[in-house]
Amino acid sequence: MAWRSKDRTATGKNAAKKAVSRTAPVLSGGLLYVFSNDGSRLLALDPSADGEGATRWSKDVSGYEGGAKVVGDRILLAAADGTVTALDSTTHRQRWQKRFPGHQLPLFSSFGDAHTAYAAEGTPDGKATQVTAIDPADGKVHWSRRLPGTLAVAGSGASGALYLTVTDPTLSYRTTAVVRYDPATGHSRRLKLTAPVDGASAVVHGESVYVLAEGGSLQAVGRHQWDTETSVSRGSAPVVSGGQLYFTAADGRLLAVDAESGELLGQTPPRMNGRHNGFVETLPAPRTDGPGGRVYAAAPDGTVFAAATKDPAGW
Repeated sequence: MAWRSKDRTATGKNAAKKAVSRTAPVLSGGLLYVFSNDGSRLLALDPSADGEGATRWSKDVSGYEGGAKVVGDRILLAAADGTVTALDSTTHRQRWQKRFPGHQLPLFSSFGDAHTAYAAEGTPDGKATQVTAIDPADGKVHWSRRLPGTLAVAGSGASGALYLTVTDPTLSYRTTAVVRYDPATGHSRRLKLTAPVDGASAVVHGESVYVLAEGGSLQAVGRHQWDTETSVSRGSAPVVSGGQLYFTAADGRLLAVDAESGELLGQTPPRMNGRHNGFVETLPAPRTDGPGGRVYAAAPDGTVFAAATKDPAGW
């Protein structure tokens, strides 16, 4: 099935630009949510064949400094004064509105659990981070804790623990460690990286955290512990499926790494766009349809391609 967004808010070339989103679309309430290229509008598209991608609803979110986040069947909008408004993703009616103690501008993230969204925000003195977990359905706070250091949420583990990356302000905010926080016990543990890294992006799988940095350094901490060099100057956020870790490089290569050992299993040839030296500004993370299936990636030459996950060496 193929269709185009029928966004009636713009025409001609401007319409084409506004239909492009730099973030992955989210399916919620029977609609496909995407952001405009500049992030100023949230569009709800009809993903059905009959709908042909028509825009069923759109909202100007430029006034929400905390942005918009779709979690489960809620759209969370964070205003400059710290007020969070939740809309129903099906009806677009307001379900709740509130502020959360310890947060001036909560920026929410989620990791596959429709019942939990996390906000992590540095304290005014710069010495700690206020971390709060809420239920998007009604805004109820599951737990809230002030943790020392400058932290960013990386993901949740299989045990329910939350993992956060640690950056050091004295080292130009390079990432130096990962914190494992267990909300059930209130205990936290710091897992040091082998060396500080720049531009880190992380993914959590099971009880392991995989950190990919600018320059290609790839490290695993937690249950699996290893570090390797991938020679990728800039990579997408990594994803894990079926014991393998996938990410794309700026030249369009898709790489597969063994999540347990760190061994490079395979990579596709580059897919470059000669008009721009083969590189793009943003790198969307690959997507998989499960173990033994396929992994899908986008390349600078404008293609979207698929590769079989069972044979990375044959890519």
